[in-house]
Amino acid sequence: ENPDLDVDTKLKILSSYYELAELNDTYKQQAEELIQITLKLHSSSAEIHALYADFLLRDKKLKEAQTEYYESVKADKNHFNTWQQLMYVESENNDYAALATHSSEAMELFPNNSIPYFFNGFANIQLRNYNKAIESLEEGIEFVYNNNPLLKDFYSNLGDAYNAIKDYAKSDKAFDDALKVNPDDADVLNNYAYFLSLRKEKLEKAEKFSRRSNELAPNNRLYIDTYGWILYQQGKYTE
Repeated sequence: ENPDLDVDTKLKILSSYYELAELNDTYKQQAEELIQITLKLHSSSAEIHALYADFLLRDKKLKEAQTEYYESVKADKNHFNTWQQLMYVESENNDYAALATHSSEAMELFPNNSIPYFFNGFANIQLRNYNKAIESLEEGIEFVYNNNPLLKDFYSNLGDAYNAIKDYAKSDKAFDDALKVNPDDADVLNNYAYFLSLRKEKLEKAEKFSRRSNELAPNNRLYIDTYGWILYQQGKYTE
């Protein structure tokens, strides 16, 4: 409660509670009390808001965590990790309008980092702004380095976006590129197969991919449904 004690010292004390709070509820309650005291005295501290958001996120209080991460980036726009956490939580909260806005801002602040471009592309797909999504994803993919899971996600989202605007050649290429990165991604295999089946094109390829997705993730109702639909398109009614 001492207003003259510097915020960095208080931050170290609060940080020590992050692990302690997992041990028992007493430490957890103390941490909450101390954070609230600190926020009253240092409401403009980006670091305190970010740390509080970390506590909230761990407790799966996603709405509250989103608010605190946003307060942190408002106070100091220069910490990329906080922006990344904000975008992640907005995605988890399905707050795509906020995600599109904040990822766009992060793209300007960190123009060589691929993460904001990915979130912007993803958000705009959900908002059905497909051309904007494609623009962000195509630009951001150039900044992906040594991160195959992220590269695969870029390609698969491009596949979704190009399919939505009926540019099927580019959609197929994007899905093929995603599978070059990871040939055994069940979601990509299923989505690609489903899109091909809707067009009634390359059904042998669609059947192969759909069968593989079911081998990788058995008892997934969506994948089973896709496989049944493709077999129907092929006239294999008993199967």
